[in-house]
Amino acid sequence: MKIDLLWQTVVLLSALLLTACAPFMPVIPETSQAAQAAIDRLLLFNQGLIDLKGIGQMKLIHSGQPQSARMAWAGGFPDKLRMDIMGSPGVNLATLASDGKYIYLKLYKENRFYKKESKKALFKGMVDIPISVREVIQILGGKIPLVPHRSATLKENNSGHQTLELKNKWGNISQRVFWAQDQHDPIAFEMVKADGTIAYRTEFIEVMDFKQFKVPKYLVLSNSKGDRFELTVERYWVNQPLPSSRYSLQP
Repeated sequence: MKIDLLWQTVVLLSALLLTACAPFMPVIPETSQAAQAAIDRLLLFNQGLIDLKGIGQMKLIHSGQPQSARMAWAGGFPDKLRMDIMGSPGVNLATLASDGKYIYLKLYKENRFYKKESKKALFKGMVDIPISVREVIQILGGKIPLVPHRSATLKENNSGHQTLELKNKWGNISQRVFWAQDQHDPIAFEMVKADGTIAYRTEFIEVMDFKQFKVPKYLVLSNSKGDRFELTVERYWVNQPLPSSRYSLQP
């Protein structure tokens, strides 16, 4: 009898301990139909855009110090990218490229060459904007990169502006997408860190119609510290792929 009582006590304590150690999973509401419809529209936006190229003027502001240069870029979905940053006509300052496996950076004046895995953040070293190659290509193509999420809600304020909120498995917001009143296409989005602060924000200030696509004419990436990357597009080409060798660099 004492052995049975002892065994029952051990079993009960084990169950209590396992329950106490189990992680708390919040109850997360299901994605609404309106939110899912908005996500579906984002996923279909600029469908058929496979390769892109462009030339424009970039402005980088880091720690309050602005720098301007011309930039030519090319991208192939999902993870091929090349950016050539130029000073005076015909003078290359730097080239950044990604072949899907590695990110390459070549600084011509300093005669330096860097290579790292492409899963690392692209602009983390230049400005504190933790953005991936895939996200950059989607943004240059006028698309909204969407993070993996557990649920989504679509909210509308009194002025008619809509906000799509994507939430992770813990119920925390990981991304927001914004629409202005009576606009079908989004105007901005924010990536949100685990602590609730903004990792970076992208704003499509001006968009242009190019063939059957809508692509950025003027866009801004920024963080909560005031660092900014601005791009004004002067010329744009679509679905004119570069040779694969152009997306990798040699020392």
